[in-house]
Amino acid sequence: MSGQIASYDVVNARITWSDIALGETARLQVSAWGRNIFDEEYRENTIPFGLWTISYWGAPATYGLDARVSF
Repeated sequence: MSGQIASYDVVNARITWSDIALGETARLQVSAWGRNIFDEEYRENTIPFGLWTISYWGAPATYGLDARVSF
């Protein structure tokens, strides 16, 4: 294996709902997000050492929710 890394595509996404009323003055914002949503397996870095090669893999799919309240 050479020191070259094959091309790859990583798709991230975020959707946000904002200005949700919580009483007279409080507002809620909620976001759903995902990183590497198609769980692409990819090398971020590869270092050849003669007969051996060290590879650092990219992060797997990650999902989450964020919430924010303003008064």
